[in-house]
Amino acid sequence: MSLPPSDPDLPPGPSAACPVALSVPSPSVAAGGRGAARLDPSALAQLERIDTDGELLLRVLRTYLSTLHKTRPVLRAWAADLDGHFRAVHTLKSSSASIGALAVSELCASIEQALRDGRVDDVGRLTSALLHEITQVELAVRVRLNHTR
Repeated sequence: MSLPPSDPDLPPGPSAACPVALSVPSPSVAAGGRGAARLDPSALAQLERIDTDGELLLRVLRTYLSTLHKTRPVLRAWAADLDGHFRAVHTLKSSSASIGALAVSELCASIEQALRDGRVDDVGRLTSALLHEITQVELAVRVRLNHTR
């Protein structure tokens, strides 16, 4: 199954600098079906339970994609602005936890700690892993949005 064209209300997908295959076996695989979960189903279920108008989950996921879109350039340029990098991972940590992107949230917490400890080499390694993981989470969120409409 291929993903549909991007929703005009969403930020652009991954760029050529960070390509992602647009073919996924099924929504459950993109959402973490086989292997490490990209989106924790219990976090999404909790959002759905409090969704009184049927639009909350959509709004939260769209906002998350917007956050990723704004945060990715800051993450890529981490060495140029460590304070900005700290703020970006702090924001991303909580928003990721709220949608069940637990690996992203945990990587952000690790980066925060590495920055506090002055372990700059670890920041680079962890940020590289974070950029990879947010690309995977972005794909899972886009698939979820496509199947939630």
